[in-house]
Amino acid sequence: MDGRKKKGQKTRQAILDAAEIILRDKKTSTLSTRAIARRAGISQSSLYHHFAGLEEIVLACFKEKAEQILQMDHVQKFDEIKDYLHYLLEMSVNSLQLMHNV
Repeated sequence: MDGRKKKGQKTRQAILDAAEIILRDKKTSTLSTRAIARRAGISQSSLYHHFAGLEEIVLACFKEKAEQILQMDHVQKFDEIKDYLHYLLEMSVNSLQLMHNV
């Protein structure tokens, strides 16, 4: 891989990492391309070189997280993602019921 392509991938990942940090901090009111670019240490025009806009960045973040989840060991025992989502929902409901019974 040439240096330019490697640098581009590194910048793209820095954008996704910055967006994830802002989202995780629950500061969604401050989620903007300007805030993401600042956090990633790049210019806003560089951000737009990699992504068309905020919606595309957020979608890429979710896609990356979904891919990471699907690679986890405990997910492998499920044949389909719908089975895994059903399992997570069931676990969430059970946890809520336990919290209310305490």
